[in-house]
Amino acid sequence: MQHLSASVLIIFAMSVGACRAQAQYVGHYTLKSRLKSHTLVDEETGTRFLLDSSRVYITAIDKNGKKLWRTDPYTAAKVEAYRVQRPIIVHFSLSKSDHDEKPAFRKGDEVISVAYNNTVFGLISKKTGAFLYLGQD
Repeated sequence: MQHLSASVLIIFAMSVGACRAQAQYVGHYTLKSRLKSHTLVDEETGTRFLLDSSRVYITAIDKNGKKLWRTDPYTAAKVEAYRVQRPIIVHFSLSKSDHDEKPAFRKGDEVISVAYNNTVFGLISKKTGAFLYLGQD
């Protein structure tokens, strides 16, 4: 009887872990995932950076309406699935780069800062749409 109780307890403990692994991840970015804007504007060049309604693709459009590039940064960088199957962008803003990863990123350049609902974050080059993966929380 003691062995049966121990076996049931072990199976129960393993089942709880398996069920928890299937839950949707909730992190600090997912709690307040209201974006301030789906459009960022480079004041210097007039280029607009548009985040689509699915929060996956970013498109750069110059001041004359010409599409410069379109990217799905997460897929383009070949980041492996982490916490959620298809992450979405929950933070989208212009910022200054603290990183010096030539040729696309130089320290002090203005870049697009993004973070995903699975806590992956990085920078996007305004010129090329290249994604610099910076990590995950």
